[in-house]
Amino acid sequence: MLNSSAGKNFEEGELFNGKIINIGQDYVTVDIGYKQEGLVSVKEFQNYDGTLKIKVGDTIEVYLDKLESHMGT
Repeated sequence: MLNSSAGKNFEEGELFNGKIINIGQDYVTVDIGYKQEGLVSVKEFQNYDGTLKIKVGDTIEVYLDKLESHMGT
């Protein structure tokens, strides 16, 4: 089920703006307004020297690869 209460239709393969809400050791957590946050490998945001190009609160464009639904658990 997709959450379209904010007028958004979430479709796999689309680009969305998301807000970085956490930066972990391996993954960056991004909120795109869906019922779950998304995870992106931190390697996607590293410069050649290993420093990060992003910070918590930044808005980035993300590609929605896969929607997951946890029904009945």
